Amino acid sequence: MVLVRAVLAMALTALRAQAAELQLPSFGTLLRCEDARCLWADRDGAAVSAEAMVTQFLQDEGLHEGSSEFRQRMEAHVDYLEQVHTHADREGMAFSYAMGVNSRHLYHDGNRKLSPLAFVQQEHRASQRQRERKLAKATTATRHLSNTTLETRTTLDWCSTDNSHNQSICTGVKSQNQCGSCWAFAAADSIETAVVVNDGTVPQSLSPQQFLECSSRQMTATFDYCWAEGGVDGSAWLLTTMLWGSENSGCDGGMTHAAFADAAQQHWSLMSQLDLPYNEEETSQASSAALANACSNSSTDEAAASISGWEQAVGTSCENSSDSSELLKLALQQQPISVAINSGGSFDEYKGGVYTCPNDGDFDTSGDIDHALVLVGYGSNGTTDYWILKNSYGASWGEKGFLRLAVDDKINCGLSVFPVIPTGALAGAARTTVDGGGDVVFVGLSPNGWDHDGQEMVVSEVVMGSPSEVFDAWLRDVWIAGGNRVREGVGRGYTGYVRRVPLGVEEEILSAGLPQESDAAVGSESEGPDAQLKIPSICYRVRKFGPFPLKSHLALVRFVDAATISESSPESHGSTVTPRTLVVWTVKTEASDLCDRLHCG
Repeated sequence: MVLVRAVLAMALTALRAQAAELQLPSFGTLLRCEDARCLWADRDGAAVSAEAMVTQFLQDEGLHEGSSEFRQRMEAHVDYLEQVHTHADREGMAFSYAMGVNSRHLYHDGNRKLSPLAFVQQEHRASQRQRERKLAKATTATRHLSNTTLETRTTLDWCSTDNSHNQSICTGVKSQNQCGSCWAFAAADSIETAVVVNDGTVPQSLSPQQFLECSSRQMTATFDYCWAEGGVDGSAWLLTTMLWGSENSGCDGGMTHAAFADAAQQHWSLMSQLDLPYNEEETSQASSAALANACSNSSTDEAAASISGWEQAVGTSCENSSDSSELLKLALQQQPISVAINSGGSFDEYKGGVYTCPNDGDFDTSGDIDHALVLVGYGSNGTTDYWILKNSYGASWGEKGFLRLAVDDKINCGLSVFPVIPTGALAGAARTTVDGGGDVVFVGLSPNGWDHDGQEMVVSEVVMGSPSEVFDAWLRDVWIAGGNRVREGVGRGYTGYVRRVPLGVEEEILSAGLPQESDAAVGSESEGPDAQLKIPSICYRVRKFGPFPLKSHLALVRFVDAATISESSPESHGSTVTPRTLVVWTVKTEASDLCDRLHCG
């Protein structure tokens, strides 16, 4: 009996292995066309007519008894793909990936930029160019990492066991449904994996709804593309430095790095998908208390994660390679990366295999890069190297929700343009760390002691809050929110922090005089005659001037206790004064010789 069981177990294992290798086509895959009749995969992978397959989709969505508009939409997509298949056969062309339909096609009109024939001709020409490049590449040296001490895995997949953790760090594939919220899903998926990498916790699905509800940031961000020196094949518009503007606008789209910026700078405690489910609307049906916590920096018992910032993952340095694909692989060794891709061509219809970017990866404008998703790995099928990406179209799209995209030597269908990662990702509620920091202590600095050549400008403003509160708020909302981090700072004053602002300008905090332990102590008699000079201060400089013809630019921001100054005013009536702070911003700028010649102001 034992022997029989062992034999049966071995046979079952063999059958499972064979089934894994011979995976049935997914529901909605176009299988083949013969004599003007095409066959499609039904729910069970069996070959059926288009009409039967469409009826099953309608039944699954509960639409089979309603309006015929959903059937008409799906039939338009089916007809388009059948024509593509027919024209490809006539051209003697075989696609490297399978195509088909999914439930999304019930809701999207079948309007296309290219007719079936034009699409096939475009992709046929593209495949011929790709073959020519492969032949040319075989006779030339391949670019590798210039720093040979760095190691990259031959293959990598953070959503399987093929990674340094030897286990998947990903949650299940989500679906954005019909909402243009890919940016929110990419943000949630990226943070989920970053938390596992940093904290070693079990993957927990975060709520894209929180970003959809709360992130409406308008911002500009400067991205560097060191690998684009000398131009980029197929994307002439891409320069070595680009200033990108964006606005997160719910289902009308947004950018993942802006979602990261909101979560970090507003100290959100990120909620789980379970506590704040996705409902495809910008106004959730969750409780008002849950929404209030979601869009504030309130810590809750349900908080699943938090982040402290974001950064561009690839492009700021080409020290290790000048090949964007090699740099992406190197960055992927640490964690998955949020990226963007072109979703044109047959992207929506992808059902499996190695997908090739439409039109050979050539793009007329940056606007062609229009869909956010997460890069989780790379591999090869022996003839083609590919990227592995986690999408947000549900598990019925692609390869159970994933895409294999052919690696190219251009911009990788857009992946090389917006590669960003969250930083400081941790499990649990957002937390604020207050400590010392900085080699130079500015507390006690007299304004007269600041000596620097150049033209001086002073701006001041009274704001509500104590000097300690305003000091922290200025660093968070003005300094950090106003640019992209190049280098992290130290301590509460972020000494040494370098940020990049528009036009390639870089600024660095040189030193910070931290607030006193108690704001009430500032200016008190116990502090002595010099107490009025002991004010929190931040000194920073411009270290890269971009296009501005300057020799030096130094700034000092002081946070003066305005409540102490007005203590004897009639408004106080001898009672407690509302905390106020006078922020004094002094800038000294020295023009370069070039500026003098150009008569700059």
